[in-house]
Amino acid sequence: MIKKEYLILSLMFLIGFLLRVLFSLYMYENDIVSGFADDKHYLEYAKQILSQGVFVKDISMLREAMVAPLVPWILALQVYIVGENWLNIFIFNSILGALFPVVLFYGLKPYFSKFSLLVSSFILTINPMIIYLTPSSGKETIMY
Repeated sequence: MIKKEYLILSLMFLIGFLLRVLFSLYMYENDIVSGFADDKHYLEYAKQILSQGVFVKDISMLREAMVAPLVPWILALQVYIVGENWLNIFIFNSILGALFPVVLFYGLKPYFSKFSLLVSSFILTINPMIIYLTPSSGKETIMY
């Protein structure tokens, strides 16, 4: 028999995924990409990682060489997996964002009660700020 917590966490994952995907689709249809500045820079850095390898030695193609730690490498992995299309990146970010509550629950299970973890996971599932940051290159989502 399936445990109750598995059902609850599965439902939270589905709710979080749907909220993030629907918001990402809405923002993509309303041309959020045209307002990107940092995000385009991170995507260019990720493409340089894919073409040059892990250590980007030639930075002449980049506007600036300064980026947040690890984010371009994670974005490069996303681009390698799903392609360079922004919508695919948004959907991948939606999957990652929907997994955060599940990871929170199982990562902190030895330290907190089940009830407090379920409440925290649910709050993380429907947190409007994190949902708002889903349609991006992922730097805000990853840093949470």
